Amino acid sequence: MDSINTEQQTPAGKDASAPPPQALVVMDPSLLMAASTGDCEVLKNLLNWGDAPVWPKAVAPQVVVEVPNGGTLNISTTNGSLDVLEQASTGAIEEGAGDQPAAPSAESLLEGVTPLGDTALHVLAKSGYSSMENFLDSAYVVYNKAKHLLHKPNMLGDMPLHCASRAASCKMVYCLLELAKGEEDCNDRVESMIRKQNMRGETALHEAIRARNVDIVILLLMEDSQLARVPSEGISPLFLAVVLGQYHIASILHEKDNQLSYSGPDGKNVLHASLLRNLEISEVLLGWNKDLAKKQCHDGSTPLHLLCMMSYGAIMIPTLLEANSYAAYQSDRSGSFPIHNAASINGLKEIISLLERCPECVNLCDTMGRTFLHVAVENKSYAVLSYACRTPSVSSILNAQNKDGNTALHLAVQAGDLTMVCSLLREQKIQLSIPNNSGRTPIHLAWFRLPRGLYFYWNAEIVIYKSLGYAGAMYGCYGASLLDVRHTSQLDNDRESAVINDSTQILGIGSVLIATVAFGATFALPGGYRADDHPNGGTPTLVGRYTYAFHAYIIATTIAFVCASVATTGLMFSGMAMVDLAVRQKQFQLSVCFAASSVTSLGASFALGLYIVLEPVAHSTAIAVLVITSSAMLIVVMEPSQYMKMLGALRIRLGKGIWRIVVKQIFMLSYMFWPFVIIFIWPVYSTKHRHN
Repeated sequence: MDSINTEQQTPAGKDASAPPPQALVVMDPSLLMAASTGDCEVLKNLLNWGDAPVWPKAVAPQVVVEVPNGGTLNISTTNGSLDVLEQASTGAIEEGAGDQPAAPSAESLLEGVTPLGDTALHVLAKSGYSSMENFLDSAYVVYNKAKHLLHKPNMLGDMPLHCASRAASCKMVYCLLELAKGEEDCNDRVESMIRKQNMRGETALHEAIRARNVDIVILLLMEDSQLARVPSEGISPLFLAVVLGQYHIASILHEKDNQLSYSGPDGKNVLHASLLRNLEISEVLLGWNKDLAKKQCHDGSTPLHLLCMMSYGAIMIPTLLEANSYAAYQSDRSGSFPIHNAASINGLKEIISLLERCPECVNLCDTMGRTFLHVAVENKSYAVLSYACRTPSVSSILNAQNKDGNTALHLAVQAGDLTMVCSLLREQKIQLSIPNNSGRTPIHLAWFRLPRGLYFYWNAEIVIYKSLGYAGAMYGCYGASLLDVRHTSQLDNDRESAVINDSTQILGIGSVLIATVAFGATFALPGGYRADDHPNGGTPTLVGRYTYAFHAYIIATTIAFVCASVATTGLMFSGMAMVDLAVRQKQFQLSVCFAASSVTSLGASFALGLYIVLEPVAHSTAIAVLVITSSAMLIVVMEPSQYMKMLGALRIRLGKGIWRIVVKQIFMLSYMFWPFVIIFIWPVYSTKHRHN
């Protein structure tokens, strides 16, 4: 019979003389087909069922020839060849020696398996979903020829009972159980078969739960009421039922045996699974066994650790703490407490719920010395950070230092997060100049994060450094004068050149567009021109009627065009690789200033143009245009979100001293608005001079 040789090369370090693995006998195709289709009659014929075994064999024509010694020669022709067999007339030679080999026995035929190791009984158990009576009869035929197949696993460790349960075939499960009951020591044999685990550690009950077949579940539990206790470790039937959402099956399992296993993978229990799916069933499980709230999985996490990672965990926290009052004080293997887990996901409601019932856990630290405030800053949990800063009962950890000596403010500065830094600056209890284990204060770390070379004034790193300076933060072991020596790095010329080139291309497009628009607006004046046959022909028609606004419009358009042109020229120089890098940097900075001025001038030109046209017929609309345009220019130029965050934090800490900073910032930004001085003051002088 055909076979599949599973022998492989002997691994290094193992005895080469060890016997090779046994060859796998391949199931006869006709047997596999008969078992798959449940054809009982074909199975009977193949397995020599009854008194007259049937095995098909070829019969060739024979010729009998007498030989001198009194014997005969039977000459048979098969496929054109001659087979000569001498038969003694005395009968000394066995009869039928000229026949073909005898058919294999039923036992040897049933030793064949599929590539997965399934026997004929496995195949019948898997396929018994239609014409059930035929499959049951076929299973009886196979079992009577090879009873050991009932307890033979395949390569996955599955018994025929596993396969029948997986196929949701209740009648086949019942049939297999009845066959086992008819054996010697039937009680032990039935229990062994039902409790047999496959390579995944699952019994037939697991397969029935996965198939969602309540009838099979009840049938198996009737045969073994303690089956839900297997396995004691790993995925228990109850755990699987909860994971699959089969809560009615879970109730049946507990009803049949209230001492069932609650275990799950990696040391987890069924409560871990229920918290991820259904809080109502979690309450039911705690009613069955309150000790579930105390169990820790392999990484040390309790159900409360897991619950604090859920956005809806606050609802269930009181119930868990009632079942296990010290759950909030149990740490996992990394030293993290449930409050740390809640802080890592910005779980404000969970933290409030924990602190209401266990206020002392506010000071709990993990193995890195981190409080939940440190964890909140590291994970950018803004709501938790804001709560900690405004809650008096949490003030004890505002200046707490971790294993490296860093406070929450240190970590916020290191992260470069302006929102978190400003939230901490608002709380006056936070000390700004605590050095860490390296002797660095928050303003030290802010200095280290300052970019080298070109940068945008309103970048978060710049604003953080200035905010700390305005708030009075001080340097630690190293003075400010030593920072340049200790940290100033050499500017990467290649990188800086690449930054200038990329920025030049983008800014150059904008400046060219502004120059083009301003040039067009200069000769497409609102109101048009006077006809040539009129006095002052060819001059703008609105000069006499709206002298101030019109003059301001002309000045704004002119400044926009000039500044955009100068910016374009400067960008041309800054983009040339042959020019010294320092010169390119200066040209680029000047170009940025002129480009910004051209934007403000063009915005003023746009607003004044609309005002001139709309003022006679829609005065309120004309005023609205001026306000909207001015606001838009402020948003573009001043980055108000960053500005307001800084001022909001400093206002609480500095009080009235904030006005000094406001005036300073306005003065620093005055170069952006110098065109307004010319645009709105020159027309006044021009109008008075014209009247004089």
